[in-house]
Formats: sequence, C-alpha cells, structure tokens
Amino acid sequence: MAVTGGAVSKDGTVVALRTYTDVYLYAAPDGDVVKALTINPIRVPLPDEPQGEALAFDAAGDLISGSEAYQGPLPPLRILRGASDIALSGGASGSLGL
Repeated sequence: MAVTGGAVSKDGTVVALRTYTDVYLYAAPDGDVVKALTINPIRVPLPDEPQGEALAFDAAGDLISGSEAYQGPLPPLRILRGASDIALSGGASGSLGL
C-alpha cells in the first residue's frame, strides 16, 4: 500500500492514512499510534481523487481530504463527518459517505 498522506485527530485517539483511492481509519483510544496501526482499519473509498495526498482532521473529528489535479480544475475537498466516532466505534456509528 502506497501511503500518500496521514493525520491524527486533535485528541490523538484516531489515526488516518490515505492512498490515492481510500482512507484507512485506525482507533487509538489510548493514544498509542504505533499500536493502533497493528489493528485492522476501517476502509473508506475516496472517489475521484486521482492524486489524493491531502488529509486533515478538524477540531470536531471530521476528516477532510483533497487531491491535486493535472491540467484542470481541482477536485472539491471532501469531508467525512464524524470520522473519529466511526473509527472509535469500529464503523458502527456515523456515515461512511463522503
């Protein structure tokens, strides 16, 4: 897997890694990022982000992703609402739609 970006939530309890096509959410309830990366993540597709490299959490725990574009308009930023809650609940809460 070629990781193109990453982010950690403000409170340190969720780690997100992205590729060109997906984001992977890892729960780190104790703040141990290394340990979190050893568990199975929740995969969320990131459609229409062919050069996706930008990834950040906002203060509310939403995940923002973005992509570059070659010759043309930039794709819109996408927001995964409640990404922190989704990761910490094992995918049982929130919406996986972007």
